[in-house]
Amino acid sequence: MPTVNQKAIVRLAADRLNVRHGTAEWAYDTIIATLFELLEQQHSVDLQGFGTFEVYESRVTRTKPLMVGQGTPMITREVVFHPDHRLFTALNRENPE
Repeated sequence: MPTVNQKAIVRLAADRLNVRHGTAEWAYDTIIATLFELLEQQHSVDLQGFGTFEVYESRVTRTKPLMVGQGTPMITREVVFHPDHRLFTALNRENPE
């Protein structure tokens, strides 16, 4: 399955919106930066019709090599994507041939 990269998305968006490539790239960069900031602040991001990004935290204890038996608690964060039912349905639709 081919992967579509940022350049291709920007080019497709510019063509669809009938705007210059630089304008579409600016919009793309702004949206990605905004999503990144919101996820860093541990907000769930719900993109209706697409899906939801959620941040989960878990505590992991790592032991320092010099201090056996004592650990340093660390918080790890994971971003999980839950597709919207419309995206899920569209991806799982049978292709008539």
